[in-house]
Amino acid sequence: MQEVGARLLEDAPEGWARIEVQVTAAGERAGISMVVTMRDGTVIPVRMAVPQTVAAIMQLRTEVYQEDIGTWYNAAIVIDEDQRMQIQYDYDNPPFGPYDLNAANIGHQIAEVFDDLIEDHKVLPRLPWNLPDWHPASITDPARLGGAVESVMVAAAPPGWRRLHVRYEAAADVIVTTFSITMSDGTVLQRQALPGLGTDVIEASRRAYYQRENRVWFRATFDLEDGADLRVDYEDREPFGGVYDPEGWGDGEADPELLRRDYEMFPVPLGQLPYWHPAKVRDFALDGDLLDQLRAAMLTASPEPWYRLILEVRAVADVIKTRLVTKIDRWGDEVTVAELDDNGIALVKAIRDDAYQTRPARGAWHGARFALANSRMIAATLDYETAPSLDFPESPGQDDVGEDATTPTPVDPDLLRRDQEMYPPQPNP
Repeated sequence: MQEVGARLLEDAPEGWARIEVQVTAAGERAGISMVVTMRDGTVIPVRMAVPQTVAAIMQLRTEVYQEDIGTWYNAAIVIDEDQRMQIQYDYDNPPFGPYDLNAANIGHQIAEVFDDLIEDHKVLPRLPWNLPDWHPASITDPARLGGAVESVMVAAAPPGWRRLHVRYEAAADVIVTTFSITMSDGTVLQRQALPGLGTDVIEASRRAYYQRENRVWFRATFDLEDGADLRVDYEDREPFGGVYDPEGWGDGEADPELLRRDYEMFPVPLGQLPYWHPAKVRDFALDGDLLDQLRAAMLTASPEPWYRLILEVRAVADVIKTRLVTKIDRWGDEVTVAELDDNGIALVKAIRDDAYQTRPARGAWHGARFALANSRMIAATLDYETAPSLDFPESPGQDDVGEDATTPTPVDPDLLRRDQEMYPPQPNP
């Protein structure tokens, strides 16, 4: 605070009697104005040419920050002729105003500073119940989010539109945006982003929806026809329509690893999950750090380039067999087959042990499949139902089913008995 006062005194012209400074800030943005009343009564604006003054005022936000109430968005600083400084902090009104907080369109009003407010909340967070109602991280009213989405999509649409449609698909920390614009002549424009509304706002809204409803949405759609009211739908339909891949789209179901992380973030009773959710049938008792290490081991053992990696595992007692199948390209049939080294085998055993310790009721799994559609995300499927076997399907990367399926070699009874001793099924604690 003393540094702020010293900087302001340096900026003020000689002969001043009163210094008044108005500050508004969020994230890395700030608006600062300074006026000086001279001894003869004249009032003049002062341009603060010293960058250190602005830096000192912004640093003041960090210095007064408290975890429960956060920090201020607006401040008024006054220095009198005796160099006594007074500061009034405003924690409740949005920055870069003024705004009418009682207006129904408050979401429209502050839409342009949503990203700044979310970034500010990341660096200087408040406890949720101390956030003002207008703050995007405290969005609990779907109408408020709808108003913000409507405002920015109308602003982003070209003249002559007939219908605007925004769809957010979400799981864990991944949000995919589709913005469709139907023009008056029937032409449809597709965009993969909605300018002016960051995904952090959608993440905050999804968290608030979960806290209010005790469930989570996977798709949120906002539909606006020219001259009509906005229609908003929150759905539990399967997101993405395929394996999520930051470099493109894959095939098949939504990535189970993504849904596993989502379920950890937003746990709900199994009966409230949609029918397609893998938590209904798949054990999510997998350690994230171990999975990351296994992902790295798979990448190390595979040739470059590759389109998809599939690690097949068979395990009985302390005997673990692996087959790493590398599909070279999307359209071809070429694959390579390898085994994990001792370190990879140890990781697989650790994953099996950890899953059993977390969910012992079903015993240990005897088959597993770990898949990579990109280098950053691993999907896992555990098989508790198939009879124990150390054989792999005849075709690498394919399930061994049908009339031509190979009959598995029986597992040694002593090995099965040892497996039961190591991983006896028991009720969850």
